[in-house]
Amino acid sequence: MSALLFGRSTSARLDRPPQAPPDKDGRRDLSTSVVNAVAGLVPAEALLLQQVILQFTSTTTKARKGHPSTTVVTHGHVLGQTFWALIVVSAVAYLLGRWTSNQALRLLDLAGVAIAALAYVVWSALQSPSAFAAFFTHVSSVDRQVWGSIAAVVLVLLAPAFGYTVAQATPKKKRNDVTTRQAGTHAADAVPTTTE
Repeated sequence: MSALLFGRSTSARLDRPPQAPPDKDGRRDLSTSVVNAVAGLVPAEALLLQQVILQFTSTTTKARKGHPSTTVVTHGHVLGQTFWALIVVSAVAYLLGRWTSNQALRLLDLAGVAIAALAYVVWSALQSPSAFAAFFTHVSSVDRQVWGSIAAVVLVLLAPAFGYTVAQATPKKKRNDVTTRQAGTHAADAVPTTTE
């Protein structure tokens, strides 16, 4: 999915009334919570940009008989700097998804931004070469794989909790509803009265 769609699906979920209570068997329909959570675990925009940036900051040797192709980072400093920029891209993509829904942001969105940003960090740590590896040159590939895998599992466990929290949230009025109501009030106040 993508961080942008993660923001959009969060907005769509916040438009609905809070999730229904459990049925007589004690089950809940958590499908929308799971979809919302999974959407945030793959920040496609940042990962795609990272791959494009790698085309400019590395060279790949072709595979030869008995030797696989290898990619060598030639501009590690530039690639490392993009690590922080791509974290911001993930966060902004989530917020853009929320903003396009015309809903006011909530405190809950801080968790959504964090999930989108951390998802990129984890994906980047698990890939090689990547902006994470170029910035944290002192971290070995084994450390990146081990700690990245642990962080991925933690993120996978936390993301559904965010989806469930969103599913339980009470819908709020959209930004335009407040503006229209205020504009209507001012218009009514401005109607001239005639006196005889």
